[in-house]
Amino acid sequence: MHFVDRNTFADAPTAELIQLHLDEQQKWLDYKAWLNTKIPPTVGKPASKWTRDSVRNPLTDLFKNNCSYCGKYSDKNNDGEVDHFFPKELDTAASLIYTWENYVWACHSCNNKKRNHYPLINPCDTFET
Repeated sequence: MHFVDRNTFADAPTAELIQLHLDEQQKWLDYKAWLNTKIPPTVGKPASKWTRDSVRNPLTDLFKNNCSYCGKYSDKNNDGEVDHFFPKELDTAASLIYTWENYVWACHSCNNKKRNHYPLINPCDTFET
């Protein structure tokens, strides 16, 4: 695991993510409600706006392009991805989908293996010794 201390990182795109949350939360709630009912009309899945470079670049800086789970070098042009530590599929209130503290950097393989599993050890938790 590749542990980082989020508290020492000053370049988080917090304002942008707050605005995305305000703009997109209801779309995610509508989509989740539709998934539970499957009653027409269908609701399209909202766009993955956390893939913007303005979000990914600070995250790759925070994790130094290393997967938070396996530690493998994973840059954004190769196989690195934004992972929602608390899975967005389990986030019934859609309250963590655009939260910086819920993002970790992961290689595609680890992100795919993790899928909707929770809880795991959070690679951003700091431990006092």
